[in-house]
Amino acid sequence: PDAIIITDSETKRILDVNPAALNLYGYSYDEICGRLAVNLSAEPEKSAKHIQRLSSPEPPDGAREVVQRLHKIKDGTVFPVEIGHGFYTRDGRKMICAVMRDISKRKRIEDELAAEKERLAVTLRSIGDGVISTDLQGRVVSLNKVAEALTAWPEEEARGEPLTNVFNIVNEFNRKQCEDPVRKVLETGGIVGLANNTILISRDGKEYVIADSAAPIMDRRSN
Repeated sequence: PDAIIITDSETKRILDVNPAALNLYGYSYDEICGRLAVNLSAEPEKSAKHIQRLSSPEPPDGAREVVQRLHKIKDGTVFPVEIGHGFYTRDGRKMICAVMRDISKRKRIEDELAAEKERLAVTLRSIGDGVISTDLQGRVVSLNKVAEALTAWPEEEARGEPLTNVFNIVNEFNRKQCEDPVRKVLETGGIVGLANNTILISRDGKEYVIADSAAPIMDRRSN
């Protein structure tokens, strides 16, 4: 299903393609064969430099890596592709075999996820309470700014740490460590509140009397 294009490394011209390439780019076989490979690119300068690197007798490290580029079909419509390269010899001449995959759908999903993540981040930043999220193992995934201020843990440093390292809570009177709220949520599967008289001890030693709760975040399958 992927487009395959064979290019002469000396002339940089397309010698052969498979039917998937014709479908992807909108050309007939006679139209595409003989064209400069760079003409398929919507970023000709970038693609020309990459093809030149691939055409060298010994391509440098990284030249053969899978890359993402913007290409264009016959009518000029631009779309993203993922390209992997291989090599073989035909009649004593080096050939570049490029395998292209249209990643428009994947990029669209990635953009939608990035937008959703940004909306979530904006929401968390605007909440007046401290918010900490963890994975199922109780490792910190994110903190909002209020939580950073209360715990004295920057999100970058807290990410991946056990919650108990970042969210250090003790009983105000006997100073005993409070039960891990993540473990309680996993056990009950519902919202749990912290005990009364709970003290949060920040990384820099400051203490805050807090009242809060912990809740599971479910996906559409209730996982």
